[in-house]
Amino acid sequence: MAALHHSSYSKSEQTFTNAFLIPTTFPDQQCFQLFEKIVVCRLKWFLEYYNILTFTQSGLRQRRKTTDHILRLHDIIQKSLANKHNVLAIFIDIEKAYDMVNKNVLLLKLLKFGIAGCMFQFISSFLSNRTFQVRVGSTLSMTKLLENGTSQGSVLSPILFSLMINDLPNTKITTPALYADDFCFWESGSDVILLNQLCQRSLTTACKWCDENGFKISGAKSAAVLLTKKRKPQPIKLLLQDHAELPMKIEYKYLGITFQRKGTYAVHIQKLAAKFRARLNVTRMLKGTFLGAGKRPLFTIYRSLVRSVIEHGMEAYFFSSSNMLKPLVKIQNDALRLCIGAMPSTPVVCLQHACNEMPLFLRHKQLCLKYKVHQLTFSAHPCMSQIEDCWQGRFPDTSDFCSFSVFTKTELNHLNFTGETLQISNIPTWLLRIPTVDLTLLYFVHQTRSVFIAPVFVWHFHNMYDQFVKIYIDGSKILTKARCGIYVADKNLKYSTAFNQFSTSFTSELFAILQALYLIYSLKIVGAVIVTDSLSSLQSITIWQWKKHSFTNKIVLFSPLSVMGYEIKLLGYLFIKIFQETNWRKTTWQNFLQQNLQLKHPMMFSPNMLKLG
Repeated sequence: MAALHHSSYSKSEQTFTNAFLIPTTFPDQQCFQLFEKIVVCRLKWFLEYYNILTFTQSGLRQRRKTTDHILRLHDIIQKSLANKHNVLAIFIDIEKAYDMVNKNVLLLKLLKFGIAGCMFQFISSFLSNRTFQVRVGSTLSMTKLLENGTSQGSVLSPILFSLMINDLPNTKITTPALYADDFCFWESGSDVILLNQLCQRSLTTACKWCDENGFKISGAKSAAVLLTKKRKPQPIKLLLQDHAELPMKIEYKYLGITFQRKGTYAVHIQKLAAKFRARLNVTRMLKGTFLGAGKRPLFTIYRSLVRSVIEHGMEAYFFSSSNMLKPLVKIQNDALRLCIGAMPSTPVVCLQHACNEMPLFLRHKQLCLKYKVHQLTFSAHPCMSQIEDCWQGRFPDTSDFCSFSVFTKTELNHLNFTGETLQISNIPTWLLRIPTVDLTLLYFVHQTRSVFIAPVFVWHFHNMYDQFVKIYIDGSKILTKARCGIYVADKNLKYSTAFNQFSTSFTSELFAILQALYLIYSLKIVGAVIVTDSLSSLQSITIWQWKKHSFTNKIVLFSPLSVMGYEIKLLGYLFIKIFQETNWRKTTWQNFLQQNLQLKHPMMFSPNMLKLG
């Protein structure tokens, strides 16, 4: 790929380095975009494995999101106000952040981070001699040289900008929060004058960093908010690098959530309700047309336009009082009535049951528990202090105080739950070999009738895998626990295990594949085929990403087995289709294997572990 890039770059250098305001796609440009994605993949692994990116950066990183800093700020505000303290938050907006990146400073920082060799040469070539033009209709402007900034629309530009501002939170600024170019920091305490002095010191440091790196803080978009319950707090005065005074506001919208002076979210909830009333009109229009839209597309509109916006930051602002949340509850009930055409007198409980939608307070509880479980998979996380015990949660001055830590601990206290930390693989992702997955029968099922599934399966199985050791696996879930089983046909080996009630059938299927790989390695089976009926587990392996599932990561890490001479195949989507799409419901899996594959030792699974449709 590198040779292809160098050969095409010399032929079309002008096309590659020139950009139009209206996007256009050239044949050579597609090759460059593909090469940029390869560079980004390798660069991300290098940055994450060696912990180069700052601890407080949550933007443009895997398994990190806006909820990290929203919940951090919410937690410190609620704990401080509950104990009669104040919080002074400074929100900084960098003016034209991506367009003001100094290329020379960025290249020096890349060398400092250890990015050298061919990677450094490519990024240096990527940033140098770039031009742009503006097109209006069929008229093009003069070509101008791009002196500063990164290329717009490139997948490499966001990660280069993250490296450019990577040292901003480390400049003696307490409690920083960085999401891409959105920067915020705060101080909490009872003395407002001391908070002013501490924040001014951090603000001066941030302004000095901007001057050294060629950035400028926008005085119009940046602001400071004093979050307190005092009616007449002491005045705050903060100065920027040009001695301009930083505006003081009573509310500020940070990462999509409006934080108010009193620590409430009334304005945010009112804005959401007004936005949703307009979006529900779209549902009414589609429902009122000739014949009208069906239930499924209406639910899709509700989940994409309404529920997804409600859930943004729900872990924080939904700790508000029930009276304040009534507009959102009414919006949900109105949307569900529109989706299924229910009458206004339909009880809310029946409405939610018919739509298979849980109430918003249960949805809030579910998201909080999922986020805490998500945090437990990190060895280091900026929100780790929010799930730990603290004195503010133990001795609050208000009786109705409930922090995120207290709320989630109350729900998970009676459960013996532990999270598994996900570690970045020491093997680079581009060196990992995804196991071979055979989905031939899946394509056959989609194109032909189900009557031919069994004969084709037997023919495909004998012709392709006659010399392989057959390993059959299965997993299922009942009310109290999940189970999985493994059977090695040629060696008459049987293995089964059970999981707790929190595990799913998907987890049991992945664990069965993982245990089968362990057996292959321990028994030194050179050629083996793992037969499974779980299409979802096979698809999770083929479209693997490190952030998805810990068992999937471990399965992919077995890729060195193929380098060591082991040949492993995964054959899937068999038995469920056979039993469901033919009239063989009375035929057991063991009988089918004996009759068609002539196995000497059929599988001995419990009835709960069989999936017969």
